[in-house]
Amino acid sequence: MAEAFAPTVEALLQPSPNPIEQEDEFEAIANQLADELTASLGPDVPTLPDSTMSRAGIYQEHP
Repeated sequence: MAEAFAPTVEALLQPSPNPIEQEDEFEAIANQLADELTASLGPDVPTLPDSTMSRAGIYQEHP
């Protein structure tokens, strides 16, 4: 898996002179990385509900 992500990580570490280009490039690389991860995990990986990542979901058991 590390070999599959190496080019994407290398691309993320390269400096970009224009912040707008850098943001667009980051989004494209992040999407590519997410697609590669999804493809490597397969379709049977369970997903978490959106509430899991909300502040209320994170702290639901802590007053």
